[in-house]
Amino acid sequence: MSTVILNQEISRRNFAVLVSTLQNRGKSLSDALRIAEFSFKRKQKNPVEEAKKLLKENEYLVDALWQKDDVRYKAEEMEVDITEKQVQQVMDSLGGFDASIGINWDTIEYEIENVIED
Repeated sequence: MSTVILNQEISRRNFAVLVSTLQNRGKSLSDALRIAEFSFKRKQKNPVEEAKKLLKENEYLVDALWQKDDVRYKAEEMEVDITEKQVQQVMDSLGGFDASIGINWDTIEYEIENVIED
């Protein structure tokens, strides 16, 4: 059995046990389900944060992660119309950034200008 399937099965069992325990303590089924769902959602981990944590544990520095929304935000700030294809082009070009400069708002603006000119 794969780890993912095993973890899902354990989560289902834990959820069922929590609901049963809450019912035994006098909660209605609907209240028990609502409380259990809230409890499990709160414990779910953000996959991006988990990836950052794993990379840091392996001695990588990953404090700033850039996403397409950042490119859209900067284009809006520049008062530039940008298509989804252009947003992806900017993201792709940032993948080969100059490590002596890094990725920052200025480099994103520069890449937007390059993509818009083409």
